[in-house]
Amino acid sequence: MEVSADRTETAPASITQTTDDRWCQWWTHDRLGGDQTAERRSSAALAPIRDRLLDRARLRPDDVVLDIGTGTGFVGFGALERLGEGGRVIFNDLSSGLIDECVRRSEQLGVADRCSFAVADAQDLAGVESESANAATARSVLCYIADPAAAFAAIARVLRPGGRLSLFETIHVRQLADGAPTIFGYVVPDLDKAAADIEAWLRTWTEVGSDQSAFDEIDLLVWADMAGLADASVDVDLRFTTNAGVLTDWSAFLASRPRPWGPTIGETISGALDAEDMTTVEDRLRPMVERGDVPRRIRSFAYLTAVKAA
Repeated sequence: MEVSADRTETAPASITQTTDDRWCQWWTHDRLGGDQTAERRSSAALAPIRDRLLDRARLRPDDVVLDIGTGTGFVGFGALERLGEGGRVIFNDLSSGLIDECVRRSEQLGVADRCSFAVADAQDLAGVESESANAATARSVLCYIADPAAAFAAIARVLRPGGRLSLFETIHVRQLADGAPTIFGYVVPDLDKAAADIEAWLRTWTEVGSDQSAFDEIDLLVWADMAGLADASVDVDLRFTTNAGVLTDWSAFLASRPRPWGPTIGETISGALDAEDMTTVEDRLRPMVERGDVPRRIRSFAYLTAVKAA
């Protein structure tokens, strides 16, 4: 049966409403405020990144592929579609709720016999056997963990000799918006003070700093080298893009939570601003959100490949 690699990364309401798994709740609901239309737009925008990531993994028909931080399997099921009948994918995630969703999807697609599942932290991949994978993929995983170097060491452990790593990360430290202050990615003229107040309030939210996004492509190369991986190289894709605006419903926009450990946008606005500034921000920002009117931004994407020496 053909695997649909373009399935969106959402889960049924039953999962998002009953789980106490913070990662599952964020990934399947809070990230985009539960807006299913926005989820479909997001998946469509991410599909070219997934395809390039898999191209660079140089998959072979009988490979065993480990998809690290799989979420609901967007990359993993895409890999399975490229493999032959003898190929297999190991779906890994820290969240048991997300792994449960991957199990459900594998059964729905009739490919469960070609899948295995591992609930494990990317920093140790506990439960994934050493030298068990021909290839490993990871999309936007390092920015959420405390010790990326440990993750590279774990990847080196589970790859077979000659195994390939294909990894994607957004290089957040290189993202620019023409130097203008932004409010949740939107450049709103004459609201510099509100933008500064929001930024200052977010710095007081202790959990916002839990992500580890302050790295660049040089760090990726160093971590790969420290792990003993060979032939490491990084392609940096630096471009103007409007990689936002998928949320055009104001209520969903306010309910969305940009970071797993952070507040919603609505909580941020009410916490950072007084009543007058809140009204001004809504009057100015809401029409931009509803139009999907996001300015072009310079964004930097890094694609790393490396090989475990034979």
